[in-house]
Amino acid sequence: MERRRYERYPVTFRVFLPDHGFWGVTRDISLEGCFVQTEQPVASGFVTDLWIELPIVGVLKLQGYIHHSGTQDRGMGLQFVQVRFEQDQSNYYKLYVQFIKLLPEMQRIREEYIELAKEGRLKLLDLPQNDNGQETPAS
Repeated sequence: MERRRYERYPVTFRVFLPDHGFWGVTRDISLEGCFVQTEQPVASGFVTDLWIELPIVGVLKLQGYIHHSGTQDRGMGLQFVQVRFEQDQSNYYKLYVQFIKLLPEMQRIREEYIELAKEGRLKLLDLPQNDNGQETPAS
């Protein structure tokens, strides 16, 4: 049975965990948390800083309680926490909330894009990649 109060969005954003010194990517995000895929195992039950790179907005510094961590999912589920007396962290979270509230409209635009492709009115495109699987810059 699903216990989450807020919708999760399947998006991939770069994440850095400065307390642990490694990178990850989100698998999904919501107003109250996210799942971060990582190669390194992290113990659950701790609060950690989380820097998340949001398109157009930039990098936001949040804090999350590591709710669960495992090797099967290769990552960790974080529940965001706000520290009452840290004003900058509260401001970062406010910006994050504004961004998340825009995701339903972006999701609607994506669905329209896919529907137009199904109807043959346009073609779904991907950026070209080099031999290493990385996007190539324009010449």
